[in-house]
Amino acid sequence: MAQIDELIKEFSEQVEQILVTSIINLEDGTPMAGFTSDEDLDINIPVAYFSEVARRTLSALEASEMGEFQDMVMSTDQYYVLMRVIPGGSYVHFLAITTKGNWGIAKILMKKYAEKFAEALP
Repeated sequence: MAQIDELIKEFSEQVEQILVTSIINLEDGTPMAGFTSDEDLDINIPVAYFSEVARRTLSALEASEMGEFQDMVMSTDQYYVLMRVIPGGSYVHFLAITTKGNWGIAKILMKKYAEKFAEALP
């Protein structure tokens, strides 16, 4: 998993205002790799809950025949939360940045790294 850790580090260095990023295994909701700029944040907590959001989104899109889940952007008063399905469908890339960050650029970077992550994952 060293390669995926290196890719997460490389990705996180390119995203401004990053709080947390992780590659999540959708089967069990665990992080395969992750980074946070807040040493007090246990990334397992947002990862576990947002993996459930991703799973339910996949199910909803399948049931309603609205196409394949590619990415999702949510906003709160403090953060932008982005998720992108990694090619192959078993993993999702999760990212949270402050509202001072540019979610458009973050989304472009997530798309750019999706194939790299797919190649590095089992």
